[in-house]
Amino acid sequence: MTTTNGIKLACALTVGLTTLVSLPAGARTQGVTDDQITIGTIQDLSGPLAALSKKSLDGMTMRVDEINAEGGINGREIRLVVDDHGYQPRRALLAAQRMIQRDRIFAMMGVMGSATAMATIPELTKNNVPSLFPFSAARQTYTPINDLQWASVATYDGQMEAGIQHMMEEKAFERPCAIYQDDEFGTEVLKGAEAGLEKLGKEMVETTSFQRGSTDFSSGVAKLMAADCDLVVIGAALREPVGIMNEARTRGWSPAFFGSAASYTTELPKLGGEAVEGYYAMSGVEIPYAASSESEQLREWAIAYEEKFGAEPDGFSVLGYTMVELFNRAAAAAGEDLTVDSLVAQLKQLEAPDLFGADYYFDEDTRNGAATASLFQVKDGIWIRQSGALETP
Repeated sequence: MTTTNGIKLACALTVGLTTLVSLPAGARTQGVTDDQITIGTIQDLSGPLAALSKKSLDGMTMRVDEINAEGGINGREIRLVVDDHGYQPRRALLAAQRMIQRDRIFAMMGVMGSATAMATIPELTKNNVPSLFPFSAARQTYTPINDLQWASVATYDGQMEAGIQHMMEEKAFERPCAIYQDDEFGTEVLKGAEAGLEKLGKEMVETTSFQRGSTDFSSGVAKLMAADCDLVVIGAALREPVGIMNEARTRGWSPAFFGSAASYTTELPKLGGEAVEGYYAMSGVEIPYAASSESEQLREWAIAYEEKFGAEPDGFSVLGYTMVELFNRAAAAAGEDLTVDSLVAQLKQLEAPDLFGADYYFDEDTRNGAATASLFQVKDGIWIRQSGALETP
């Protein structure tokens, strides 16, 4: 189902520009008129990542509404077109085609999921529509480097390469293993962990995989349990890590479990309860808790989020909020003559210090503005930082 939100955006930046001759609407860039910019986002509203998409959309909406209250991106409102892919790549492609042909979007922003985001990119590229900041840390969402693909999350393989080295060195694990979803996302998590182990002169003791959407992990867990693993890398997002850890706890097996930013969400401890206590994950941003965040600014942001949506924020809320701000800065700096070329020119020089712990830097050769991630652990149902910022390759 497609829903359209007409949202007025305002610009906080003042840009000195030569007066431009107003062009007729038909001569403007697709998705840009005198008073409107049309942006698309494709989320999982009905599949296994629906809880994450709810948070991501709330984060996007919060920042859009704040900017709206300030008066406009160079006087233009944003029309945000939302569609559902159900975490199915084919549905994501069809949604992208609809948005390009029917809704005439200027850019696609924040597609949820790696395989689904990658499914949209060829169609977007063919139609000169930028793919901005998908909810994915897959390297393939912005490589090979070009002007239409931009990312804002440290890559899964980079996160895991840095994270597993820290885990092995700081916590002295001896028998690392992995269980992963057999798609691009899961494979990238695995490859990153393997690369980190290789730098330490080590390798995986055992690996096993499962199909996306699986709910039975008994055979995979039994295989890893038989290998006497003491650290298990999980290449999956939300429901699957919970299912894997539940299966392990049912068998009385308690290794350390370690995953990527895809599982760094407040939903994981809610779904998993006691079974996910002690779980480790990497993330480039920190979840702001209203009651416990050390930063007063983060506490105030979390309180405002809870008042607006009646729920606490998580990492996906933060990413949604941040990606709208990145677009706001680049589009505002592009001035009144907003085109794909003028947006890209500003993205190539965008530097954005971030409220949530991750600064973003783009340039001529950098399409992913995030280059660090930190290790977090579930303790008493909330995520606690376990490391400083780790450089990701």
